[in-house]
This record gives sequence, C-alpha cells and structure tokens, in this order.
Amino acid sequence: WKPLPAFMDERFHSRFTMSFAMTLDQSVRKGRDKHVDIMLFWGILFVVMGHKFQPEYWFFEAYTFHMGFFFFISGYLFKVKNAWSEKLIFIQHKFKSQVLLYFVFNAFFFALAYGLRRFDIALTNDFSWHNFFIEPFISGHQNSFMIPSWFLLNLFLVNVIMQAAYIKSTHAFKWGLMAILTLVALIGMYQGLKKHGGFELVLVRTAFALLFFQLGILVRTYKAQWDKWLLNLLTPLALTGIVLVMMHYFGPLKYSIVWGSIENERVYIPLISTTLIIFICYALTSYIARFIKEDNIMVLIGQNSFYIMVLHLSIFFLINVGYYWAGLMPKEELSHIYACYHVEQTYLLYEIPAIVLPTLLGLWLKKRRQPAATSFQSAAVTS
Repeated sequence: WKPLPAFMDERFHSRFTMSFAMTLDQSVRKGRDKHVDIMLFWGILFVVMGHKFQPEYWFFEAYTFHMGFFFFISGYLFKVKNAWSEKLIFIQHKFKSQVLLYFVFNAFFFALAYGLRRFDIALTNDFSWHNFFIEPFISGHQNSFMIPSWFLLNLFLVNVIMQAAYIKSTHAFKWGLMAILTLVALIGMYQGLKKHGGFELVLVRTAFALLFFQLGILVRTYKAQWDKWLLNLLTPLALTGIVLVMMHYFGPLKYSIVWGSIENERVYIPLISTTLIIFICYALTSYIARFIKEDNIMVLIGQNSFYIMVLHLSIFFLINVGYYWAGLMPKEELSHIYACYHVEQTYLLYEIPAIVLPTLLGLWLKKRRQPAATSFQSAAVTS
C-alpha cells in the first residue's frame, strides 16, 4: 500500500463526498448528518432516473425539482466565513475539491472518448484548449460522459459568489439577500425561455442555483422554526396538494437547467413549485432518517452520491455496449449517451448498476484510505 496523491487524501475525500465538496460545519464533521445523507440519496436517485426513465406516478417528475434540491442541500451545509482571509482559504479549498477534481475526470473521460473514436463511437468534441478548459465553464457539454458534472463547476461559482455576498450575517441581511436572489432568479428563468447557449446559459443556471442555495442557508439557519412547520405530518400532504393543483392549472412545471431551457412562460411558477417540492423532500427524508440505521443502503448511496453523479452515464454506456455485443442495439446508438434498449422494460437494468457500482467504488476507496484516516483526523476537523 502506498499513500494516495494529495488530492485524494482523507481530508479531500471527506469534503467532496458529503455533497460534492460542500463546506461542513462542526456538527457534520464530528459525525455525518444522516438526514443530509438521505437527502443526497433522494436527490441522486432522481438524477439517475431523470437521465434514463422514471416510472409514472413515482413522486414528482425529476425535472421539476432535482437540481434545485441539490443546490438547496449545498446551501444547507454552507458556512459563511467572516474574515476575508477565511473566505479566501474557503475558495482555495473549493477550487481544489471541485474545479481540480472536475478536470481530473475531464481528462480521464476525454482520453476514454478519444479511444472510442477508433471504433467509430463519437462521444466527445475535438480536443482543444477551449473544449478542455473553457467549454466546461460554459455548457459542460464538451464530452458526453461529463454532462452531469456541470454541477461541480457551477457549485464552485455559487460558493464563491455567496462567500463574497455575505458581508453581514444579520437576519435582515439574509432575508434581504433572499429577496434580491428571488428577483435575479426570475430574470434568469425569463432568459431561459429564449433557450440561450454560451455565457447566457451560465447566467441562467447560476441565477437559478443562487436562489435555492440561499433557501438552504435559511432553512439551516432557522432550522428549529422551519422544522416545526415542515415536519408536521400535514405539511407535506398540503404542499403535495398545492403542487398537484399547480400542475393541473399552471403547468408545465418541469424545466432543464442543464440546457437552460424553461417551458412555462409564467416563469415564477416553476420556482414556486420547485420550492414546495423541495420542502416535501426535506420532510420525507427527515422521516426516513428517523427510522433507518447508519449503515442502511440509502445512507451509503447518499454518502457516495458524488461518484454516482460523475459515473452513471459511463455505466449506462457500458450497459449499451453489452446490448450491442448481444446484437440488440445498433452500433450507431453507442454514440448517443442517453440511448437505451426498450427503456420501459429494462430501465432497472440501467439504473440499479448506475447507482450500486459507483457506491461500491466509493466504499472501496474509503476502505483503502482507512489507514490514513487517523493521521488526518485532527487536520480534517480544524481545516
């Protein structure tokens, strides 16, 4: 056994596996928050289903809430740094654990996709400095395997903006910032009606992300007050009824932030419905967390949601390769990362491995690092 590189040490692992390298407060550092892990499980489940197939009537459609939910979780675990020196250290840590990590995977998947070109499978743009270093910050679509990972770079941008924005920590400031970010999100959603590409796409994504990130901050800040309302058994039922009414009278509620595509001309409707569904998810996952143990499969999946986010499309691809070898899928379909064989009958054959295999990888890597955990423990708590 040899020590892993610095960017894969225990401190680094503890940061990005919590929720794609979110800052952890002391309560989470001392022991993982089981409710957070269940929220991560719930969110990543809908990411995977959204990219393959979601059975009808299985909760709300993934594209009505799932990315907003992930930004909410990120904000929920965000910790404002007071001194500018602390803010700069925070940004430095985020750069290492989000941006640097992204480009490690970007390099790997560029190499893989280029190798697949020898077999006439086209899953990447031509390699160039623009496609490798610039396009990830714009669309993140330079490589089919990396499409879901746009979240990492956008989350880095949001973390930097929010640390810079929090010049005060008063109640009035936090709620005033929420009002400003709501207006920004409305403008961003309106721009999403035009289905922009380029830097306009970054603006749409970021405007959306900032609102739900700040919502997570507020729920964590006033957790006791929010929980009295959100964890009342009648609240999620009432909110579900409201969302169903909105779906019937004010739809469509779904949107695709990864493509910056908004369908509902009343752009405030998806923001309201996303907020309500996030509150429902928060309550449901809290109920679940009360009745399961620390080693429950849902907890383990949540703890390894990073690996699932980054790797699930590559696993979809490998399954399609199996269908191709079996003579059930034409080779041309392998160049389409979302292609699938009779999805309504076989979706579980895609989705279960896409969740389980990255989880097993994460558990294996954690076990490999276990000998180093003791020596890094003190530094991880105080970093």
